[in-house]
Amino acid sequence: MKRFELADKQLEQRESKHQVVMEMADREQKAQEEIVALKLQYEQAMVASVSAGKGVTAEVDALGVKVEEAEKALKRRQQERQVYSLISQPGAITADDIAREWNEVFVPEIRKELLEPVLKEMLRAKKAVIDASIAYRKLMKEFEAERYRVISIAGDAVQYKLNDIAFQRTDEREKYFVTRYDETALRHGEIPSSFQNVRDEELQ
Repeated sequence: MKRFELADKQLEQRESKHQVVMEMADREQKAQEEIVALKLQYEQAMVASVSAGKGVTAEVDALGVKVEEAEKALKRRQQERQVYSLISQPGAITADDIAREWNEVFVPEIRKELLEPVLKEMLRAKKAVIDASIAYRKLMKEFEAERYRVISIAGDAVQYKLNDIAFQRTDEREKYFVTRYDETALRHGEIPSSFQNVRDEELQ
């Protein structure tokens, strides 16, 4: 069956957006690692400077500024990712777009191109079953009338000697008539067991 392509396009958009979000998260991780490294440098420089009796030097101050700037940059990156994750991108396919395309385009196309031919075939098959069933009943009635006519002429002695053409076993009847078991199988999209052993030559 044909695919509902708009859903695939929506999936592509979602995956593309997810990829961007993951790239943003990766940049955040790298920024976080950079902050950790700068803080370590800052602490080491602070300890070295104080140990040398120099107090807080320009180098320590510069490292402190770098740490603050890196933390601000990380916060901005985090905010950017959060906002990007929440906003809808221009041209993004929405749930309403999916529903409208499905109901107004896809369903009508499926009905016309695929369902209607199947339904017509089902109607033709139903008519064939009805016609054949009526023909069978008519034949049985005519045959039984002829059997009684022969008995009335030949006498009761032949009554139980004349063969019948009616089904004698349940499996014979179920092979040709649609039963409730057949209907159950068909509702599940299965071939009824009563039809599984029918040979192709029997349908010719």
